[in-house]
Amino acid sequence: MVGGTMAAITVPMATDIAFAMAIYGFFRTRMPASASAFLLTLATVDDLGAIIVLATCFAGHISVPFLASAAAVTGALTLIGNKKVSNLPTFTIGGALLWWCLLCSGVNADIAGVITGLCISTGAEIKRDDGTSQSFAETIISYLSPLSTFGIMPLFALANTAVVLGGAAAAAAFAPAYGIGLGLLLGKPVGIAAFTLLAVKLGLATLPKGMTKRHVGIVGMLGGIGFTMCLLLTEVSLPASLQTIPKLAVLISSGVAAALGALAMSLLPKQTPTQPAAA
Repeated sequence: MVGGTMAAITVPMATDIAFAMAIYGFFRTRMPASASAFLLTLATVDDLGAIIVLATCFAGHISVPFLASAAAVTGALTLIGNKKVSNLPTFTIGGALLWWCLLCSGVNADIAGVITGLCISTGAEIKRDDGTSQSFAETIISYLSPLSTFGIMPLFALANTAVVLGGAAAAAAFAPAYGIGLGLLLGKPVGIAAFTLLAVKLGLATLPKGMTKRHVGIVGMLGGIGFTMCLLLTEVSLPASLQTIPKLAVLISSGVAAALGALAMSLLPKQTPTQPAAA
């Protein structure tokens, strides 16, 4: 498309986990229980892919010493995790140090949180006052999820959704905006559904219990809810002069995807333990 830019091709690849799961939560009684894990896994993999793209494709000048330092910190965190250490300050300090090393190395530092999280062992436990044990990872999630969902994400969305229309640059920004809109509203649902069903057809995977083609299609619609991650990719991949209209495209497309997903789920009958899923 004339006036377009290939840099925006990365923008629609992410799924906003919190918003997608929130929409799903309103209609969860109309979807099989397995759909929740399927959507959560899909959104997580999407976001991991987006963060990897941020860290690699949009890296600046690489500083080898700082990159080596980041690798050393990652190695240390991995060893600590393998010993099933359940000390939050240790991982907090290590994650902050890793973030600083990546920032100075020229690699996008957003991936530091992902790396730190992966270094935490799922077998690490903490002792409660009543003598019982609880997963260290689950404890961190329970503490940080409210802060992330009700604090960090709304602030991020508020700070990054300012849209000022007008000016010559706005016309040039329409080309990537069209691509972003089509990617979220058409590319994501079609891609998710097509490749999921193809994997099932080839015998590479099986549909989660209770899920049908219709449920896969609905999950694909919810996968088009980009919001915060897509806004972040827009800021990183496009120059400031071209960000206005693509941001608006992300907001509108994500809102439409959420509405379509909600409508599709509302038309399904409520699930019961003995009721077969709608075909």
